[in-house]
Amino acid sequence: MSFMDFIFYLPFLSLILWLGAFLFARNSYLYRHVFSNSSSSEISDPPFLSIIIPARNEEEVLKDTLPSILQQEYKAKEVILVDDHSTDKTYAVARSIQEQYKNNTLEIIQGKPLQEGWAGKLWALNQGLAKAKGEWILLTDADLYYAPNLLPSLMAFATEKKASMVSLMAKLRTNIFWEKLLIPSFLYFFKLMYPFGSVSNPDSKVAAAAGGCILIRKEALEEIGGIASIKNALIDDISLAKKIKEKGHSLFLMDGPDLESKRGYDTLSGIWNMVARSAFTELKYSYIRLSGCTLIMLIAFAMPILGSFFPLFAPVSPLLFLPGFIAWLLMSITYLPTIQYFKVFPAFALTLPLSGLLYLAMTLSSAKRYFLGTKSHWKGRDYKK
Repeated sequence: MSFMDFIFYLPFLSLILWLGAFLFARNSYLYRHVFSNSSSSEISDPPFLSIIIPARNEEEVLKDTLPSILQQEYKAKEVILVDDHSTDKTYAVARSIQEQYKNNTLEIIQGKPLQEGWAGKLWALNQGLAKAKGEWILLTDADLYYAPNLLPSLMAFATEKKASMVSLMAKLRTNIFWEKLLIPSFLYFFKLMYPFGSVSNPDSKVAAAAGGCILIRKEALEEIGGIASIKNALIDDISLAKKIKEKGHSLFLMDGPDLESKRGYDTLSGIWNMVARSAFTELKYSYIRLSGCTLIMLIAFAMPILGSFFPLFAPVSPLLFLPGFIAWLLMSITYLPTIQYFKVFPAFALTLPLSGLLYLAMTLSSAKRYFLGTKSHWKGRDYKK
């Protein structure tokens, strides 16, 4: 087989791949698991809730996000914010909000030095949990804005479903071009790897969570050994969900349109670093897995483009553009619900091949970092091999 023959057949492989995704992965790309912020969320005997917020260099967002939690109409709660060695004014902003709202439920802790063997966020959470008195724990990121009544609705859902863990995927910002190009596809790829319906299915082994918002029963967390059981995990939300599900507990993962991230990525490099910090970790630091991932993503995203334009530059029938074009069309159709969810211009559904190849490049850069001795880098901290 000549090289030209080989190139000719690759778009057919991509077409088969995307036809399979279109027909059999609807639980992933259709939005069937969206949390409803219902107004009917009263609980007759609300359990006490401890809200733990690790905060490292969050002064820009905290003035919007922390009040949204303090003002939630859920009385039986305490809020514990752990200042994780911020180098900005995070602690001062938190204290200002505490004084402004005269809120006795908010406690602010200055974190202890990071202990060896711990990931930074998990070490901060562990310090907050040491003071938590609640039957339920909400682990939430400092950049998230909670819409009014969201917290009571979330507690009511967990109680009604008799769940041990409920996680909401926050809606990330899509203001600038790079966010529009890459943020919706980030969620799209995540849902392909971890279908939300499968996560909630007790008969499925698929387990996942969104680390920004995890509501968990304290006894379930203690049963797996607490946060210490995943203390060095760089993908802590997935690790926690797997341990909870392995113990037979029920968990739910849903899209949370009323949970909004106030963190923005003003440049491509910001998104790049966010993905590269854990992409190779997702592949379990395996270069064999990386090779397979690279091959699949090239077939999935490069071949539809190449196949669509191949007949323009080769002495072959113009009809041979069809496999690549149809594959591109099918992937765009599966991507369109995500584009609509983020309320981005519909034409961005056609950009999935570009964002897919960029994510491949981010994954390769993550592997390069690991090869050079760094497992991850985030918020000024290096995690060495």
